[in-house]
Amino acid sequence: MLTQAENIWRRLIVWSKIPWIFRLIVIAMSLSLLISVGLVLYANRQTLLQFEWRVSWLPLAATFPIYSIALALVVLVWGWMLNRIGERISWTHHARIYCITNLARRVPGVLWYIVGRMTTYEHLGISKSAITISSGLEVALLAMSGLIAGLMISPTLVISYLGNPLWLSIGLLTGLMAIHPAFIRYMLRRLSGRNGLAEQLRYIDVLVWLAIYIGVWFLGGLCLCSLVAGIYPITLSTVPAIIGAWALSGALSTLGVFLPANLLLHEVALGALLALFLPIGVAITATVLIRVVLTLYEVMWALVTARLLNSVSSHRE
Repeated sequence: MLTQAENIWRRLIVWSKIPWIFRLIVIAMSLSLLISVGLVLYANRQTLLQFEWRVSWLPLAATFPIYSIALALVVLVWGWMLNRIGERISWTHHARIYCITNLARRVPGVLWYIVGRMTTYEHLGISKSAITISSGLEVALLAMSGLIAGLMISPTLVISYLGNPLWLSIGLLTGLMAIHPAFIRYMLRRLSGRNGLAEQLRYIDVLVWLAIYIGVWFLGGLCLCSLVAGIYPITLSTVPAIIGAWALSGALSTLGVFLPANLLLHEVALGALLALFLPIGVAITATVLIRVVLTLYEVMWALVTARLLNSVSSHRE
C-alpha cells in the first residue's frame, strides 16, 4: 500500500513540473477536501439545524489569524528539524511542501502526508530516512506537547480522562528519552546506513521545539475558544477547559496517527471532552465546525503557498 501511495505521489510530482498542471493538482486536492467538508455538514445537518444559532462574527473572524500563527510556528519547527538533521533547503520549499502535503492528512488509510513528504523531498535530494525520522520526531513532540499543554492548563480534566497519572508520567519520561538526539542519530544510522546525520542536533533544540509545540496547542485551543464564543456565550473560567480539551484530544489523535480512523478518534475525543462542561448540542456543533473551519484554512494556505511561493522561487531562479 505504501509503495502504491509513493507511486501516486511520484506521478503527481512529475506532472507538477508543468505549472498549469501543478495548479490543477492543488485545486483538485482542495476541491476533494471541500467536498468532504460538505459531507460532514450534511451528515450532521440535524444537529446544526436544531442548534439555536447566536452568531458573533468577531470571535469567528479571530480564528483565522490564530490558526495562521500556529501554522507558521509548525512550519518553522519542521524546517528547523530538517536543517538540524543535516538536510538543508530553502524555507519557501519547506512552507510549500508542508502546506500542500498537509492536505493529505485528511485522507484515510496510509499516512499519505508522510509519503507525500518523502517523495516530494526526494526530488530535492533529501533522503527518505531523514523525512521518516523527522516525521516520527514531529509525531512524538506533538503528542508529548499536547499532553503537557493539557496538564498545564487543565490537569484535572486530563488526569480524569486518562486515568492513572502514573502511566502518564511513564509515557512522558519515555517520550523524553525517545526524542534524545543520541537516539535520533542511532535511528538515522540504522535507516540510512550513513554517519554524520543530525550531528548538529542538540537536546536543547528538541526541548525548544517541544516548547513551541506547547504554544501551538495553546493557539489551537484559543482558536476553538473563539469559534465556540462565536456561536455560544462562554465565560473566562471555561477557556482553560476548552484549551485543555483541544490539547488532550489532539495528543490522543496524534498517538493514534497510524490508525485508519484517526480523524474520527480526534472528533470523538474532542466532542466527549467538550460535553463535560458545555451543553451537548454546543459540544457537537463546535466539534463539527472546527473541523470544517480548519479544513477551509488548510485549503486556503495550500493554495496561497502553491501560488505565491512558486512565484518567489521562479523569481529567484
